[in-house]
Amino acid sequence: MLEQSQRDAITGVSRPELNLASEAVLDEEIRLRESSICSVTQPQTILLTGATGYLGAFLLHELLHQTKATIYCLVRSNTIASGKARLQSTLEFYSLWDEALSDRIIPLLGDLSQPLLGLSVEHFRELATKIDCIYHNGAQVNFTYPYPALKAANVLGTQEILRLAAQQKRNPFTLSQPPMYSLQIQLQRLKLFGKQ
Repeated sequence: MLEQSQRDAITGVSRPELNLASEAVLDEEIRLRESSICSVTQPQTILLTGATGYLGAFLLHELLHQTKATIYCLVRSNTIASGKARLQSTLEFYSLWDEALSDRIIPLLGDLSQPLLGLSVEHFRELATKIDCIYHNGAQVNFTYPYPALKAANVLGTQEILRLAAQQKRNPFTLSQPPMYSLQIQLQRLKLFGKQ
């Protein structure tokens, strides 16, 4: 991207200005009704994104120890076995692996940067009916990348998580993002509850 910017400067090519206000518009299909939101104190099933990253590994470890829930971990992988191996390798790297709890870790093959998290429509809907709670910690993190390079995973991925949360079963939702973003402010801006 930096090389492209340098080439544009030399050749005189100008790129359109990025309009962040228009980028902050949530898909119209994603709406929650306040009356359908419930509190889950002891979730049976949790979706965790970002489990193969540094913070995600520690979140997964804590969720395994603090709950009795089955934890679905969104992971980019070709097979369930390689996804499980990737999660295990990450936990082992940080000395967090506990074989006794491993049966509660379920790899969910997908991709945060893809529509419906890279799942089929049927699988996405089925997941929405299973999940009691979502911890969205997944992101592409690189402070030197421009917004367009990060948008698919970080912005559109969050939109797909919100789409999942807005499906049939109502899901308590936790968002872990850089500190400059506040979930409360984001929800107000997105008018997630359909209020004007």
